[in-house]
Amino acid sequence: MDTQLKLLGREIPTEVPPIKHLKPSIDPSTLFHRQLLGGAFWQKIPAYRLVDEATFLDHTWQARNTITSPQRLLQTVQDLVPQSFYDDVTRGFHLSPMSIRVSPYLLSLIDWADAYNDPLRRQFVPLASRLLPDHPKLTLDSLHEQADAPVPGLTHRYPDKALFLAL
Repeated sequence: MDTQLKLLGREIPTEVPPIKHLKPSIDPSTLFHRQLLGGAFWQKIPAYRLVDEATFLDHTWQARNTITSPQRLLQTVQDLVPQSFYDDVTRGFHLSPMSIRVSPYLLSLIDWADAYNDPLRRQFVPLASRLLPDHPKLTLDSLHEQADAPVPGLTHRYPDKALFLAL
């Protein structure tokens, strides 16, 4: 095999020096999850007791059965939580500043025997009793830009500058 190229009459070697990596290569065995739950862990949830593994792991089934309201949560977990917990969740859903979506897979990982302290529940299912009140200085116009807005969508704070905002 020819390892030389001719360019403008001069021979140029085509051998590439080996790459010197800054970090050692990663062992492929570290790229796999090692602490996956085995068995039908989702069947501890009353609504999922009769769901087989192929159905449960199907992404379209997961999307169709996503929890988006406190009523749907109660239908799913049923008697795993006391009524006081359900009332707290209902108030938490209404006080939450954003919409809630919890997949069945994630819902199955929550420890419903200790739902108040479960870290996954704390991250994804709001409770009114655990919400903190907003800071008294928090307002929708914390920079007081409305005082500099002659019309909605226009801020004219400085004499030589104007900021147009998309509505």
